[in-house]
Amino acid sequence: MFLFKRAKKAQKAVVPKEEPKQAIDLELVIRRLQELEDYMPEQREDLEKAISQLREVGYSEEFERILKSYIKRIMLGTEYFNIENDFHQVYSHAQKFAKVQSRAIICEDGMYKVYPEDLPEVKEYVSQYFQECSNLLVDNLFHSDRPIFMIFADMKMAEEEKLKSCLQTIKKAGIKDYCGDTTFLLKRMSYIIECVKEVIAAKEVSESAKTDFQTCLPIMEQFFLEAQECVSSNLSGYQKYVVIETQYKEMLRMENVLSENISEIWKGYLTDLNNFDGTNFHLILHSLTGGLLPPDQMGKMCTTLVCKDCVPVPYGKFGYIVDFDIHQITSMCSEDAGSWVATKDEFIDRGLPDTWQCFEKSGGALRITGGEYVDEPYVWFECPSISKLILPSKIEKTTIERNIQYRGSALGESSTCYNEIYFTKTDVPIKVVGMFVLQEEELETVSQFMQENHIDLPLVEVDRLTGTIKVHQLEDVMTTSKKR
Repeated sequence: MFLFKRAKKAQKAVVPKEEPKQAIDLELVIRRLQELEDYMPEQREDLEKAISQLREVGYSEEFERILKSYIKRIMLGTEYFNIENDFHQVYSHAQKFAKVQSRAIICEDGMYKVYPEDLPEVKEYVSQYFQECSNLLVDNLFHSDRPIFMIFADMKMAEEEKLKSCLQTIKKAGIKDYCGDTTFLLKRMSYIIECVKEVIAAKEVSESAKTDFQTCLPIMEQFFLEAQECVSSNLSGYQKYVVIETQYKEMLRMENVLSENISEIWKGYLTDLNNFDGTNFHLILHSLTGGLLPPDQMGKMCTTLVCKDCVPVPYGKFGYIVDFDIHQITSMCSEDAGSWVATKDEFIDRGLPDTWQCFEKSGGALRITGGEYVDEPYVWFECPSISKLILPSKIEKTTIERNIQYRGSALGESSTCYNEIYFTKTDVPIKVVGMFVLQEEELETVSQFMQENHIDLPLVEVDRLTGTIKVHQLEDVMTTSKKR
């Protein structure tokens, strides 16, 4: 190995008549190397060679320098370590602390602004902090006679405390909105422009609506171009992100204005259950997986568009049929958007996750944490291909194609290839136009719930295998149930 070849040359350079200067106790070094074999099994052979060489020719300052460098390099390669041991936790907490310290920058108003991990300044800070942490760890290993596990445990605790203290400071001061990492912002901007172009080309869109989109398209393209050009500019990483984030927010504002034109298309596309002719249908379904809950208590709904050719309801047995209200829609996606909900405190407690966003309000979704309701949650998306401008025909077409591609059929009892339309409660509850069941035996349970909560709406029986629905009036279902 190159390390030990260099070490041997260094030993030959030592004047024989002079006693090699012992920077640290030789037996302690040997014992440490023996202990490290348990932490670095992949390096056992090299460590044994080092021990043999030490016993044969003694110790020098040059060998100490090379050995420390080697140990640090291997330690930084955490793949050699059991992820559960204290050593790995030292570097895990050190990395988290360094990222938080360099990503959360205090502003003039006393609040913190969060930046993504991919900035060069963040990477440089993390690298420097790693070196400092490595130097301290190696010095402790070779200058302290305490057991190695105690050295690791103490350093782990120290890094953990620094991280906790840093996060508490940020939480106390508060953070500004975090829109997401640079890649997410650019991909979402690109996708929104793609949706605008599709609306302009669509036959079902009115000429007046197309005019609005045609007017806005060059402006939105300019937003995206400036964001792209900023990536290769001479600005600092922090400055680049501010520019990209500004263009991103401007595009979302314009998207929100244009979305008014989408509303009429969707309303004409969805099925009126009170006038269903028994043929094709288009419904937006939300599965209730946590039990039956009245619609006015729903702060959010993750819904799926279904039709006679594809009913991709991935879970649940019953739920709500939702009306389309663009003002209550955070975003739409032709696939699973990977939507999650978290408060700003949770975002901070998790160490400011780089791929999360803490920007778009989730609408006061009622989630129970520690027995108390949590308000003001935010929604974040894993998938950047989201927009409020997606045409229903595109969502339907994409969903059918993906189901055929991944499971060989568009229809079936379960599906992981579904679309997502994310609804958020505003100053009024999310409007529902009916309830649905996927199994006939659930009709009685759901109809009783509807009656108890005065939900006088159609109850629809959905068959995922045949792509058919049966529309029942609540009164008819209750009459049939009493006869049984």
